[in-house]
Amino acid sequence: MIQIGLHSVFPTSILEYNLEEVIDESQIEQLKNLESVCETHDLIRDGISTYAVYQNLLTDAEGFGWLGDILFTCIAKYEKLLNLRKLGITNCWTNITSKGAKVMPHRHEGSVCSGALYVQGAEDSAELMFHSPLKPYRMFDLFDGENEHNTYYHYVKPKPLTLYIFPSWLEHETKMETSTEKRQVISFNTSYV
Repeated sequence: MIQIGLHSVFPTSILEYNLEEVIDESQIEQLKNLESVCETHDLIRDGISTYAVYQNLLTDAEGFGWLGDILFTCIAKYEKLLNLRKLGITNCWTNITSKGAKVMPHRHEGSVCSGALYVQGAEDSAELMFHSPLKPYRMFDLFDGENEHNTYYHYVKPKPLTLYIFPSWLEHETKMETSTEKRQVISFNTSYV
């Protein structure tokens, strides 16, 4: 009998945090009210963002200290998991999309890890899609089917008040939104302090 062992080498960690018990209704409303200062953004087709207005919601807009406290708590857990040096948030913004919108494939240059906190959205909202960084190196692999060992994409189903933290070099996008409900995401970048 042949015994088999499987080594999952060089994992890419994406942390998921359920924040339903730490963000209250008044804070959700405060985040939703950011829509009034949003503008168009090149990476979001048919969506809007505060990126051009507030480079960092935590320092440029009033009353978001509570959000910074939550994000820093989650970032500290990510630092510990990866044994990273202490990180600080360099910028923080919100994107708002609705039916027909799409977030184009991108990475977050000049950042260690990035985050996406889903404030609102429908159950059938478009998934967050991560691209495998191994794709350019597997130029001669031919697959008969897709599985967890050969896929070039990983999909995350966004849920309201869920935060995902991932390495900033990991390319990601959101396919075209099919839900009629608004979707709002708070995003951020980090650097060493």
